Amino acid sequence: EYLVQVVATPKVDGGYAGPLLLEASCKHKRTKTVLASVSTSNVGGGDSLVGLAELFVDQMVKFEVCPYLGKVSVLVDLAKDNQTNTERAVYCNKRDGKFIRSDKEISSSKQQWELEKTGRRSATGDLEYSGSEKFDVSEEDDCHRCTPEYEGRRTYTKNTNTDISVTGLSDESAGKKGDTVNKDARIRVRFLEDGYYFVKIDATSRNGTAQIAVKENATGSCDTINHNPSPEKKVRDVPLEAAEWGPFSGSPKDKRLADTKEDPLNKPEIKETGKRTIKFELSRK
Repeated sequence: EYLVQVVATPKVDGGYAGPLLLEASCKHKRTKTVLASVSTSNVGGGDSLVGLAELFVDQMVKFEVCPYLGKVSVLVDLAKDNQTNTERAVYCNKRDGKFIRSDKEISSSKQQWELEKTGRRSATGDLEYSGSEKFDVSEEDDCHRCTPEYEGRRTYTKNTNTDISVTGLSDESAGKKGDTVNKDARIRVRFLEDGYYFVKIDATSRNGTAQIAVKENATGSCDTINHNPSPEKKVRDVPLEAAEWGPFSGSPKDKRLADTKEDPLNKPEIKETGKRTIKFELSRK
């Protein structure tokens, strides 16, 4: 995939060939993108080539040229328990009253990604996702507007329960090469210049199912509701979001890269807690 070019140009001084100007570059054959370009004019035969090689390697250490292969596991656990309450004074029918509303959300999910890095960016693997979501709304309104002329007391509740199940990686966008289905997953190692690297994962699941049950009820002076339909099924998929981990200690000079890292996923403003954990062991030839 790459073209490495080394050029030696003699400097001419007074009709005589002087020291060599040594240049080395590496570019991607298809995109023509230059990954590294260095030069040196030191005199010293083989020492000059060694110096050129060292400069060249120092630039190339930022890139995953030889692919690291191996297993990558990702676990994401999330839980939420959030409630908001609203209360205000109301007035109707010559009497003071109150409007009280409560919104409560309880949810939990677990996603387990078991991936295999098979090339410089390609990957295969599997996903198991399970989750549940519960949304409850309740209202007590002493002055619910029934008609433009009349207001009366009304109690309203709505309960929505969702169970989600998703299995497998998507293969819809990648197509096929021969008999091998390409999964919609990519794993890339991004090296820094200071001896550290990041692991970046892009992945999405196959379409799974979300079974949604809704129960709605209202009693009072008017606008009564008694709605309890059969559960509805909808399509749901799961992306691996914001999935870059690091920094880890290592460079392309290492033949083995392995580590485990756990990051908190806490959002106090919405009462959500969680964590994501990556464990990987990669090696190259």
